Amino acid sequence: MKLFIQIPCFNEEDSIKKTIESLPQKLDRITEIQILIINDGSTDSTMEILKKIQGIRILNLPIRKGLSNAFSVGKNYCIENGADIIVNTDADNQYNANNIKDLVKPIIMDESDIVIGARKFHKIKNFSKSKIFLQNLGSKVISLISGNKIIDATSGFRAFSRDAAISLNIFNNFTYTHETIIQASYNNLRIKSIPVETNIVERPSRLFKSNIEYIFKSAVVILRVFMIYKPFQFFLILALPFFVTGLFLEIQWVLAWFSDKSLGLIPRLFLGGLLLTFSIILIIAGIFADLISTNRKMLEDLKKKINQ
Repeated sequence: MKLFIQIPCFNEEDSIKKTIESLPQKLDRITEIQILIINDGSTDSTMEILKKIQGIRILNLPIRKGLSNAFSVGKNYCIENGADIIVNTDADNQYNANNIKDLVKPIIMDESDIVIGARKFHKIKNFSKSKIFLQNLGSKVISLISGNKIIDATSGFRAFSRDAAISLNIFNNFTYTHETIIQASYNNLRIKSIPVETNIVERPSRLFKSNIEYIFKSAVVILRVFMIYKPFQFFLILALPFFVTGLFLEIQWVLAWFSDKSLGLIPRLFLGGLLLTFSIILIIAGIFADLISTNRKMLEDLKKKINQ
């Protein structure tokens, strides 16, 4: 089996060489290991360092377009070059490369399609209590939406089977981590989480500047992906409060009508009717969106067959 280890990077001159040197050269039941670096428009000496390292492949993106784009470009390159398994890891050496063998094993044994390396948050020194809380909360939300038990939804340390990688398409510009989990659930892919060790990373995250920014951007990604891949459920949930409120107002007017006190509640009758109409429009929109989603899934399945 052919394994590609891909590493998206931006301005990692202090860590990229160490990250690459820590990667395994041989793994059981893996016949070939290729290392792919996606340089996302680095402005420091990262590219100069990469050029001096032997035995790696480099995709140099001249303009920085973000982590999601770098991940997608790398994934597509790996697929086009015959990867059977793709492992994605971070360029800051955050994840212990010795755990790569644990990530690929469930895929080799055909026990899973995607394997996520779950960090032990309480052991990460630069993780504050608030950050640990947000990480756990985000993982629970993603678990609820996807229907899979996800321990570390933001982990970038992941392994994908070829079929799983082909079926994933990234739409947002922030991060691929949440979106790929929800997509995988939509495509009935098997997801497994395994505990992994981490190394100390001194520099702060470049993906977000504060917890508030992280919460806002993550919420937008989750809502958008939920709307794209489970549109009927999304619009049904959106319509529910309008429907319940409208129905309550209508019932209130009917009860008042039987007691000859309905005249003063006529505004509520019209408001209730308006809310019910709006809820029905949302449900109809959900039905049409679900048809579009089904059509997209058929196209994705066709793309998967073409690339197999």
